[in-house]
Amino acid sequence: MLVKSWRNDYPVAGCKAACENIYRNRCPMAKHSHSFVETFSGFLGYGLDRQSNEEMLQFTLQKFSDDEVMKTLLTRMSDEDLDELFEMTGKMLRKYLSEPEYHRLFLKDKEPE
Repeated sequence: MLVKSWRNDYPVAGCKAACENIYRNRCPMAKHSHSFVETFSGFLGYGLDRQSNEEMLQFTLQKFSDDEVMKTLLTRMSDEDLDELFEMTGKMLRKYLSEPEYHRLFLKDKEPE
């Protein structure tokens, strides 16, 4: 059995070390931002043009990742839905972020001193 990370799969025996490695250099949650959803006042719709599609997706994903929404959804999602969402988000991260961007932007790793 493998335990999945965003970038790697680990044997179950290596899960603890893998998890510690993932979170060791993680910055406090205050480093994460969801300001777009709080400040956007433009048109919200999907299908008109690329800009409005990007804005609608950003707005939706920020609302989706709200702690209360996640707490509710995650307990109701099937194992298959959890796997699908995890795989899809990992695929997007691997496809569109370089390794340094992944660590800096997504993991919020501390900058090297």
